[in-house]
Amino acid sequence: MAYVNEQNSKVLQNMTGNQSVPVEPTCSHHSVCIECADNTVKFVTTHSVRGGSTPKSFDDNTLLVDKTAHLALAGSTQLHFEPSNINAAYTVIIHSY
Repeated sequence: MAYVNEQNSKVLQNMTGNQSVPVEPTCSHHSVCIECADNTVKFVTTHSVRGGSTPKSFDDNTLLVDKTAHLALAGSTQLHFEPSNINAAYTVIIHSY
């Protein structure tokens, strides 16, 4: 069984616009939840891979507000979030394991 180490948990509040969040590259799984007052906002998510120069897309990478996504992305160094409404304030909660 995998356990989330508190050092690999992040809560980033009141973000707006496109944001990049560093994640632990030794963790292959990332549980992501996005909270936003505007529940119509969708978030296109990409990730940077250790050794890569540009963010990469992955299947089913559009996240919805108040849903939790479990991403299996080995070797990721950052997750990138691009909201459909760049003015909407949102919170991202990430637990990596």
